[in-house]
Amino acid sequence: MGTVQCNELFKTNLPLALITVYRSGMLIQAIAVGLICLATSPRLGVDSAKHDFGVVSPWKTLIHRFALTNESNQNIRLGPVETSCGCTAVVLDKADLASGEQTSLEASLNPGGRDGELHASVQINVGGPQKEVLLLTLTGQAKAPFRITPPLLDFKVLSRDQPNVQRARVLFNEGVIPNASIQAEVDAELQPFLTIAVLPSGGGTVLEATLDPRSMPLQEDGNAAARIKVNLSGGVEVAPLLVQWTFRRIDSPPPHAGSTRD
Repeated sequence: MGTVQCNELFKTNLPLALITVYRSGMLIQAIAVGLICLATSPRLGVDSAKHDFGVVSPWKTLIHRFALTNESNQNIRLGPVETSCGCTAVVLDKADLASGEQTSLEASLNPGGRDGELHASVQINVGGPQKEVLLLTLTGQAKAPFRITPPLLDFKVLSRDQPNVQRARVLFNEGVIPNASIQAEVDAELQPFLTIAVLPSGGGTVLEATLDPRSMPLQEDGNAAARIKVNLSGGVEVAPLLVQWTFRRIDSPPPHAGSTRD
């Protein structure tokens, strides 16, 4: 005696109470089986519910597209879509799907510049006659070939009338050798007052940041991010070097003495 498959039941538009399936010359009443299928059969299919990015750079945003299919015989609506953390963002191409229709969901994962295991999930809530939840998983291992130390240059108290200098080092992991020179890029609006020189030092590399308040349009506290580009055998890695500054406060003049009455 054969078995009744859930997809056979959902191919018909007849009321469930009238569904019958013929298998191996025998008449099988499918009401009970249909009820089980309604409770357990997924109506939203996915090409693969889990994607592993492998070993990746901690400074690159990772993107994967999941292919989704409405496998039911009814119209369904996808949403809301929820993520497990702020490091994950999603874009759903289409929310309303007819029976058999396909769409895709683009999921991006930002490691945030940190080494370590990556794990994030995306939950798709499926609306329709029967509610359903589909869970998608993103995994990977973030590992930087080099690091910048310190990652933040803090010009704590700037001198307003002369350049100020801070330094950081580029340190490579064991066995990692840069394929070409290291470059530092600063946005055009910052270039009049912020420069970063790449200097060799004892077999390593020093990033020398110079901040000149005299060239600033406004002498105000602020911050910026430069891009440190390193050519490696596997391609170009871009890491941020953060810079922030604070101006020395100028004391307010003492208040005028109050007038005295004659």
